[in-house]
Order: sequence, then structure tokens, then C-alpha cells
Amino acid sequence: IGSVLFTDCLARLYYPAAVRETEKGEAARLLKHYLEAAKRIVDTQNENEQIRSFKTLLRQATDEFIQASRPGIRRPQVGIVGEIFLKFNPFAQKGLTDWLVEQQIEVIPPALTDFFMQGFVNREVRLHTGLEKSYFPDWLMKQIAKKVQRLIDDFNRIALQSEYFIPLGNVYEEAEAASEIVSLNAQFGEGWLLPGEIASFAHKNINNVVSLQPFGCIANHIIAKGVEKRIKTLYPKMNLLSLDFDGSVSDVNITNRLLLFIDNLQN
Repeated sequence: IGSVLFTDCLARLYYPAAVRETEKGEAARLLKHYLEAAKRIVDTQNENEQIRSFKTLLRQATDEFIQASRPGIRRPQVGIVGEIFLKFNPFAQKGLTDWLVEQQIEVIPPALTDFFMQGFVNREVRLHTGLEKSYFPDWLMKQIAKKVQRLIDDFNRIALQSEYFIPLGNVYEEAEAASEIVSLNAQFGEGWLLPGEIASFAHKNINNVVSLQPFGCIANHIIAKGVEKRIKTLYPKMNLLSLDFDGSVSDVNITNRLLLFIDNLQN
């Protein structure tokens, strides 16, 4: 839990710094340094020690990223959503996030925390709609969810010392926003989480989003392209680009679509 929260926060410190760095390459150097430090914590400490160590490490990282970033600089922002492998793996997405950074665009990366936290919501929805029986006390599951959310809030408070940090969300709030777009029983592919993340970006006034799908993945197309009209009805300012990826997709085609997309970035 500590490593996931730390690396999610680290990503949201890195991308703003990468397009505002005072010295070229400093953000990448800090990212590498703190990933190595996090690895040492995982390798050498027990679970009880790790949370405390990751909080201390995040304080240090936040201070260093603040020093590495020029203050008061606005950059266009683009949120990333989509299938879990594509949105987290630079090779699979053909270096899309790095390309956006090179264009001086601030990437708002997805949070791996949300992917795990959605399990609490999914379970409640399946129970309430009669799709699943409970063999585990509801009150206990809710207590676990609250405890993890308190940890998320703790990590957010530390990283919010940076003016550019965008906090990790509350999955129940994302589920409520997603329920206006698609049924929460849509738990195939990335499920309701994908449109929920788009809605969450809209609520933060981030109106440019790239959605990444594996080519031919019906599940992810339904909860991405399939709900695009509904999303734009609820959030008219949303500038949404859906991209399909497979082994043979053309780099030129991806780049051309991205160039058209960034020509129409919304404030």
C-alpha cells in the first residue's frame, strides 16, 4: 500500500516539474533517485515500517521537486485514462506521455491506487444488485476502505506542499460521478472507473483527456468510446481523444492525431 501511494504521488510531482524544471534533466534525475530509494525500503523493511518510511521519503521528494520547479508557471494539462497496461507502460503506448512532456504539456497521470480501490465499490454494487452474496461482514470492509482512504489523505497532505500537485481522488466520489455516465455494474475492462476518471478530471477543470485502448478490446471500447457522447453532454468543454494501440499501429498516425488534439487544447 505504501509503495503504491508513494509512486502515485511521485508521478504527480514528476510530471509538473518536468515541464517547469529550473535545470534540464533535473526532474528525471529526481524521479530515478526516489524510485531507487523506494525500492530499498521495500527490500529492507517490514510492512509496519514501510508506511512511515514512505511518508518521510515523500516529504523529501516534495521539497526537492518544489526546488526543481519554477513557481507560478501555467502549462496546458492533459489527463491520461484507459486500459491499465497501456496507460502505465511507456513501451505499450509508444512513449506518448514522454512526447507530451516534450511539447511542454503537463501530463496528469492515472493513479494505480484507484485501480485497487475500485474493488471496494465493485463489491458493494454487486451485493446491492443481487449479483453476489456476502461471506464477509460489510462493516469490516467499510472500515478497511476508510482506513486506506485515511492513508491516501495523509499522503496527499504531504505532497500538497507543492503548488502543482493534483491530489489522489476518493474512489467513492469518482463512482458517484461515473454513475451519471454508465451503470456501476459495468465492471468489465476498466469498468466504470474509466469514465469516472474522466469526470474527475472535468471536476478539477482538466478538460483535455487522452484515452488509451488496446485495438479490438470490446470491453474498453464500450466504456470509453461508447460513452463519449454522454460524457460530452455532461461536460461540454471536454476535449477527448481515444487512441487504439496494437503491435502494428503506425507511429505517424498516432503522432498526427496527437498534433490535432493539442491544437485544440481547452483551458
